[in-house]
Amino acid sequence: MARKQLWNIKLKAHLSEVGSSTFRAAFMARLDCQSSQVSLNKPILSKCVECMVLKGKYLELEGKFDHIKKYHQSLIVDLTKYTKAHIAINKNEKKFKTTIETLRKDNSELKKTILNKQIGFNNSCTM
Repeated sequence: MARKQLWNIKLKAHLSEVGSSTFRAAFMARLDCQSSQVSLNKPILSKCVECMVLKGKYLELEGKFDHIKKYHQSLIVDLTKYTKAHIAINKNEKKFKTTIETLRKDNSELKKTILNKQIGFNNSCTM
C-alpha cells in the first residue's frame, strides 16, 4: 500500500512538470480520488477499539435509560392513584361541607336549648 502511494506521489510530481494539461488534470483527479479512499492514518484495529468503546458507552446509557423508564412508569402509576383519590375527595367535598354546616347549625341550636333550659332551671330554683 505504501508503495502505491509513493508511486502516486512521484507520478503527480512528474505530470505536473510534463504532459498535456487535460490528461494531467484527469489523471490527477483520479489519483486524488484513489488516495482519499484509502487512508493509512488510522489502522483498522483502532477503529475496532473505538467501536467497542462506543458500544460500551451505548450499553451503559441504555441501562440508565431502562432504569429511568421504569422509574417514570412507577411515577405514572402513583400519579394515577393519587389523581383518582383526588377526584373522589373533590366529589365528596361538597357533601362533607354540607354535613359540617348542618352539624354546626345543630350544635348552635343545642347550645341555645341548653342555655334556655339552664335559665329556666335557675329561675325555678330562685323562686
